[in-house]
Amino acid sequence: MSKDDDRLLKALAEYMMILKRDPNDVRVQLRVAELSTRAGKNKEAIDSYLKVARIFTDQGFFLKALPVYKMVLHIDEGCIEAKEGLRSLYRQLGLEEDAKNVM
Repeated sequence: MSKDDDRLLKALAEYMMILKRDPNDVRVQLRVAELSTRAGKNKEAIDSYLKVARIFTDQGFFLKALPVYKMVLHIDEGCIEAKEGLRSLYRQLGLEEDAKNVM
């Protein structure tokens, strides 16, 4: 393992500790997702991205949630939850054609 890998895993562990105190902090969740992706921990990254997308959606920030769902699909094209979330948001935004195109 390289020094960069060590630093990456240490940073990830530190952000995870912060999340234990405030699991709904979207900035920290996004950082965890980014670091997890870089560390090759795709399941953890997807979990964090989906949590952020749900928080944004629940708060009515649909335009912020869209790219987060797209990030999940970039990691895992077959993620059903991301596809359903994206379709739902497109419909709520009146973009029925875009909703139909989510494969």
